[in-house]
Amino acid sequence: MKSVLVAAFAVTMLVLATRPLWQPDETGTPPAPAPEMRIEPPAPAPDPAAASLMLRHYEQYNDPEALQAALTQAGAVLRQDPSSLPGWMALGRARDALQELDRARQVFDRAAAIAPGAAAPDLAIADTWLAVGDLAAAAAYLQRATPKTSAGLEAASHLLVLSNALEDFGAADRWAEWLAQRVTRQAGALAALAHHRYLTGNFDQAVQLSNIALRLGLSDRWDADAIFLRIKRDEAIADGQFMRAVELLRERHPDLFEPAPSIVPGNVQQAVDLAFLLQQINDRDRAETLLRRVLDAYAQPGFTRGSARTVILPVRAEALALLGEDRAALAELERVVDRGWRMQWRWETELNANFISLRDAPAFRRIIHRLETDVAGQRRRMQAGEAS
Repeated sequence: MKSVLVAAFAVTMLVLATRPLWQPDETGTPPAPAPEMRIEPPAPAPDPAAASLMLRHYEQYNDPEALQAALTQAGAVLRQDPSSLPGWMALGRARDALQELDRARQVFDRAAAIAPGAAAPDLAIADTWLAVGDLAAAAAYLQRATPKTSAGLEAASHLLVLSNALEDFGAADRWAEWLAQRVTRQAGALAALAHHRYLTGNFDQAVQLSNIALRLGLSDRWDADAIFLRIKRDEAIADGQFMRAVELLRERHPDLFEPAPSIVPGNVQQAVDLAFLLQQINDRDRAETLLRRVLDAYAQPGFTRGSARTVILPVRAEALALLGEDRAALAELERVVDRGWRMQWRWETELNANFISLRDAPAFRRIIHRLETDVAGQRRRMQAGEAS
């Protein structure tokens, strides 16, 4: 009996193994498959931190999709939580990046009303006034931000930058000493301090701060990176070690050494400074390639838009000067001064080797005199206002 059952089981398995996985109906066609179960992943929650990262990406790379994504994300955050300070800050920064400075200030004012103890809205409004050269308006917002508990190193860095732009070196020295006792790994604060040391004749200290920042890899701030590398460029000018500076730039920005270098707001100043160094070692073809790419990039829509990009406004004039196109360089420098550029103005003109061919030109001296006169007038008006 047992052998019969075993044989029957074997026959059944053989039949099942030779059958198709579906049986035809009367028409001889297979049945329709059951609908597939599909589980859609949940949509990402609105995230102001994501919007902030997208804005930083836009500021450095001029990627319009990143700016649009930041606007969308900020709007989603505020629809979910109309009292979100990070949401309002992201929206304001996006408006600023679009060069809609009045709208940006309105948004930052709203953020300040929501969080009256926060320093970030005041600092952001100050940046929009720095972008158009109204140093007194910027100072008013920085002074409003300073007593707030959240101000800290960022507010002090802003005040140091402003004091240097005003050439109020007494105030700048006080802020520099305050920062020097507290700054550790903050790229923006270290850059402001190194810039101040350079302006006030403490070149060795400026180099030392730059070395520390570069050794620690503090490259999260592209504008700070440009300051550190400018100081290292000028160290090479002082000691004649141009190749050392070129190799440092190759290490930090290998993309600038490609046959067709990609120029973005985050490396455009470094590209012009590298071109100067390449000219000193007679690599003039590579230098000209870089400078022409800088001019092409500068012409892109939005390349210099927004207060974060104020520091790169003179680079087109610098590139033209290094190409020997003096008249065009002077016209371009005058254009950005007309636009209100005052940030790091002495550092980027008289103290900048990229303009060495123009330093004695009467038109260049007139631009410098105009900047000196305007800044001195703003400084006097501010000091008179404080005294009264």
